[in-house]
Amino acid sequence: MDTTCSKNNDASNPVMTDHAYSHAIKHARVLLLGPYPPPWGGIAVHIQRVQHTLQMQDNVVIVFDTITRTSFVRYVLQLIYVLWKDDFDYLIYHTPYTDYSWIEMVMLYFYATIKSAFFMLIEHDCRYIARSSWFKKRIIAWFCAQAHMTIFMGVLTYESYKKAGINVARYRIESPFLPPNLSQSFKPYPSTLTDFITSHYPLLVANAYQCALFEGADLYGIDQSIALSTQLQRQFPNLGMVFFLATIGNHDYYQQVVSQLNRHTYFLVGDYQLCPIFKHVDCFIRPTRNENFGISVAEALYCKVPVVASNVCIRPSGTILYQSNDVADLVIKTTHVLENIKRKRL
Repeated sequence: MDTTCSKNNDASNPVMTDHAYSHAIKHARVLLLGPYPPPWGGIAVHIQRVQHTLQMQDNVVIVFDTITRTSFVRYVLQLIYVLWKDDFDYLIYHTPYTDYSWIEMVMLYFYATIKSAFFMLIEHDCRYIARSSWFKKRIIAWFCAQAHMTIFMGVLTYESYKKAGINVARYRIESPFLPPNLSQSFKPYPSTLTDFITSHYPLLVANAYQCALFEGADLYGIDQSIALSTQLQRQFPNLGMVFFLATIGNHDYYQQVVSQLNRHTYFLVGDYQLCPIFKHVDCFIRPTRNENFGISVAEALYCKVPVVASNVCIRPSGTILYQSNDVADLVIKTTHVLENIKRKRL
């Protein structure tokens, strides 16, 4: 069974538009449900920026974190309380891929029916549907049919539903990227990272939500980043690689990765955003083996940083693609970027 988000650049693909679903919501009460930072994963970043967009459009926005749970019973009671005490015009739900999402969606469906609220389902994940049971697929299909609109974040997310036999009548395919608010204050980086930035050139940056293996391989390509850094040191002896990791994830694999680091590589783990570092970066690397879009790619390009990324999905215009899992190709493409930068600065 194909459980991956595969590259697909066929011109017959459904068209993906820029982010749009939040733009028409004004002067309303909105319940926004999904993972909220920290940690700064792609979905959490998207939700925080949607929250900001909605607030700037004179909406009252309540955010309910569907990921951070101490007790599931307590969590359900908290959600019931949030729904009971307010009259929402919009319910925007972001996590149909979690284990207990069907309970949340049942509650939201009945609330939307009773209160005449607009129920919007936002799907970010292109991997879990193929691995889901027949029963889970039928549940998801039913809720997509009940939702007033389903928004797929990226073409491959939409395609994963089609492959699973889930046909959604009311849907749009959008980009998950919203520009960062560069005027906001960010958590400062550790002084050790500041020292690393100033003492290494050129500077590469990559990121991951966590250390994770998918079908036996490093999902975010941390191993490829380390291999890239090692090989580039022959030509760029003062090169530095900074890797942002929102949370550790697979602890055993994390320890394995850490054991391979050297003075040219800096791992930053925790509640830090990418935006502030881009003014120092020469090239952003996205060596993922499996994903549907990659918000950090769009963010780097927005900040005018060259990007070299794997060709596992449709990337934003301007991305330099390399053949996924081919470190030699990654080295060639990154070297070309760095040599161009060096020539321009001479």
